[in-house]
Amino acid sequence: MKFFIKNSFFLVTAEFFSLVLGFLLQILIAKNYSVADFGKFTFALTLAGIFTVIINFGFEPLVTQKLSQQKKTQQNFCNGVLTIKFFLSLLIFIGFVVFALINKNLNSFIFFMPFLFFSFFNSFNEFFRAIFRSYKKFSFEAITKILEKIILFCFGLFFLQFSIKKIGFPYLLSTLFVLIIFIFYLKKIHINLKFKFYLKDLKKIFFTVSPYFLANIFSFLYLRINIFYLSYLQNDFAVGIFGVAQNLALTFNFVPFGIMTVFFPFLSQKKFFHNYAKISLKFICAVAFILIPILFFSADFIIKLFYSEEYIDAIKIFRILITSQAVVAFSMMFMFWLQALEKQKIYTTITIINFCLTAILSFFLVKNFSYQGAAYSILFTEIFSCVVMLIYFLKYFLCKKQQF
Repeated sequence: MKFFIKNSFFLVTAEFFSLVLGFLLQILIAKNYSVADFGKFTFALTLAGIFTVIINFGFEPLVTQKLSQQKKTQQNFCNGVLTIKFFLSLLIFIGFVVFALINKNLNSFIFFMPFLFFSFFNSFNEFFRAIFRSYKKFSFEAITKILEKIILFCFGLFFLQFSIKKIGFPYLLSTLFVLIIFIFYLKKIHINLKFKFYLKDLKKIFFTVSPYFLANIFSFLYLRINIFYLSYLQNDFAVGIFGVAQNLALTFNFVPFGIMTVFFPFLSQKKFFHNYAKISLKFICAVAFILIPILFFSADFIIKLFYSEEYIDAIKIFRILITSQAVVAFSMMFMFWLQALEKQKIYTTITIINFCLTAILSFFLVKNFSYQGAAYSILFTEIFSCVVMLIYFLKYFLCKKQQF
């Protein structure tokens, strides 16, 4: 228990400080530029997030799981993952350049380019973090996360004096700096990664990670599809209002995510799954029933404290989204459980259904109720997915109990 409390504290603290710094930077961006400009920034960051998910391809949980089980025999697997990520980055870059040349929009190309490279470097950083996680280097992961956000914040303060077109450079430079640190530190734990893979392993790798990839891409799109709908059906102002509320609500994901990240390597050792699952449930209950209600009733104070009067409509949106975060805490726990049990296909199926449900709900709700409709579509979908996974695990644990 002490080990989990200690390392949960490391990762949750790191996530807290890094998210606070990232959050403060976004507040400064929102205050320094117009709501419409902040909407453009939110759209660019969302696009970079999609690129990161594509390049990650769901490798990270599998890398941690494989190395946690047997480190010596997984070198070729890690080399293959590294090589595939490089080629995916290259393909996205070529596609982006071709798209920019066809549209002949130089201003948009310049604005999005730093975010594009930020997504590349961030993807490789997540891969290296997955490796360190398997070696239980939680303190190192915590330090690098804090360091990355400190650099981001410092560069962000500097670039605020320029136009919105250059606001992507702080994100690019901070991830590049941490990437260099990871490359040097890998040698200390005797991991020599190479850009190579064997064709016979390629099919196996893609077959293994495809459920993770589908889950990640649909999960991200499900959360961010409202940004695209608001941009298309409404305007940049609506994107800015919703973006402020959603970013603020998602900021508090660091607590359940940090807790479950610590538990995941131990949940993956299946003979101990039941014991660790019970402990992790206690942690998540504390988050959902203590932290989230405090945030809900503090919504008015939080929005007014950090943002100007232009964002007053974000209060009601934040209350809806922070309510959904209580449900998300349990869904996140179920997600880690499913991954540990290698039942990723189940979570992938649920995620795809979530995306389809949100896409349909959001289209009609955003069209008629703007950002408030977008928030309700997320709440309804989160409740649905959590109930489905709860039913599955009630049946799972009941079945295991009967076997004994």
